[in-house]
Amino acid sequence: MVTIRADESETTEFKTSLAEWRDVIETISAFSNKNGGTIFIGVGDKCEIIGTDIGKNTIEVLANQIKQNIDPVVYPSIHIENMDGKQVIVVDVGEYEQKPVFAFSRAFVRVGKSNQKLGSDGIRNLALNSSKVYWDSRACAGAGLEDIDEAKVEWFLDERKRTQGEMSGC
Repeated sequence: MVTIRADESETTEFKTSLAEWRDVIETISAFSNKNGGTIFIGVGDKCEIIGTDIGKNTIEVLANQIKQNIDPVVYPSIHIENMDGKQVIVVDVGEYEQKPVFAFSRAFVRVGKSNQKLGSDGIRNLALNSSKVYWDSRACAGAGLEDIDEAKVEWFLDERKRTQGEMSGC
């Protein structure tokens, strides 16, 4: 169970309802571009638990709004918590490695309790300082030397020798 221990901050945002869905999307961009954070939907600005109406497709609709309006698409954890007998939607957003993350074609970053729209310099800096690590350059957790197929390595080295001679005339 999630408990709310603080006011809004650089990693915590409160929204009274999904009527503020555009602000939720902007906050997802801001959290993704900074240190991550948690959005509580159904909680007032002064940390009062209001609760929110949750229908059959509420979470699915929210997930689709995120997918349609965030670029690149991020997949936060979305779940429902019962707080003081009321339903609250909790959206956990992690920091995204490939920055910037845009909402409605604009990039945001979290500063204190607010989302700040980035200008061109801020977007450029986020992109330059972003981790550009791709899946094929990452270490495979739990892999060892026994996982390497020696026959395939030998084949690759033979192919490289064979084709390198063909390319040396460039």
